Amino acid sequence: MNRVKILDVLRGFSLFGLLLVHLPIFGISDFLVSDQFNPNMSLLHNTAFFLYYVFCDGRFFPIFAFLFGYGFAIQLVGKVGTNPNIFLRRLFGLALIGLVHNVLFFNGDILFSYACIGLLFFFLRKSSDNSLIFMMTIAMICTMITYYFFGDYKPTGLEIQNQINSLKKVNELNFLDSVVSRMNSASMVFGFILLFNWPISIAMFCLGFLLGRKNFFQSENPFSQIPSWLIVVSFIITITSALALTLYNVFGFSKAILMGLFGVTAPLLSFIYIFLIQRYFSVYPNLLMFCYLSKVGRMSLTIYLFESIFMGILFQAWGFSLFDKFDLYTIMSFSIPMFFFFIVFAEVWFHFFEIGPFEWLLRMVSYLEIPHSDLPKHN
Repeated sequence: MNRVKILDVLRGFSLFGLLLVHLPIFGISDFLVSDQFNPNMSLLHNTAFFLYYVFCDGRFFPIFAFLFGYGFAIQLVGKVGTNPNIFLRRLFGLALIGLVHNVLFFNGDILFSYACIGLLFFFLRKSSDNSLIFMMTIAMICTMITYYFFGDYKPTGLEIQNQINSLKKVNELNFLDSVVSRMNSASMVFGFILLFNWPISIAMFCLGFLLGRKNFFQSENPFSQIPSWLIVVSFIITITSALALTLYNVFGFSKAILMGLFGVTAPLLSFIYIFLIQRYFSVYPNLLMFCYLSKVGRMSLTIYLFESIFMGILFQAWGFSLFDKFDLYTIMSFSIPMFFFFIVFAEVWFHFFEIGPFEWLLRMVSYLEIPHSDLPKHN
């Protein structure tokens, strides 16, 4: 089956976005509990703050979910669909990789969740378009409700300080102790992911699955029926809502209501990103940026895992111990050299091999054979 280059481009783009989102989480102790705009901070800090919360936060994992749903639809239509056991073993391998990744490096892993959601869609693979749209609507309503109540929750100063101290202690542990710590907190973290990531992910899975089985991106001008003015209006709404949320403490806005809106506008901006990249790609498919993104996207599983490993090495005590050593704008700027390294790595790797190392491992689990034809590359 030939690869669809735009899907790899979107995977590469979402990986860069996930890197931007995760770097402050890995590198700053009070980042997750200090979402209020502070006019006393430096201009650089507040610029990074706005860039993060307006354009990045919650915008990239929905793209990843959409691409997973689209990819699963293609697999179930193709060779994998004729042998359901291949697909189920693929899900098992993905879940296993996610669990190991969760324990060793990052307890915010999404692979295990996507494997579980993928299993749900395996049983719903013959659902009608209307059923998928209905499920997507219900998932978005659930997202709005959970985000509303999350926004309504006001932690005390003591609770915030305890969370900060807990994060600092975790990042002072050696590797083995950090693994034990992640195992102990796994159920709590998974509960959070279940509440706040799964509904959006299911909605975007539905959209991706629906479009994937129609070969949406393989068609000519896939977004031609969506008027540009609608995208502009949607963009203005999402940005205005995000700005209001970042400044809620300054103007006294209701955080609960704005968080409820965020549950809808965040995936809406994700879709706008997809729309803009596809439109630009259709005009300039050979643009160097797209070539680099597609190479990274071809090994998206490997790069996703590498991101967590690199951030662990950078910030935690068993690595360079740079946790809490930099401001937000500096931490976010790390994304550029890190992603450049991933681009170079992908270029070199694909000079010798056909697929990424973890993609090769997942394929081996799926087909229960060593895929000699794909690794190494044949000239």
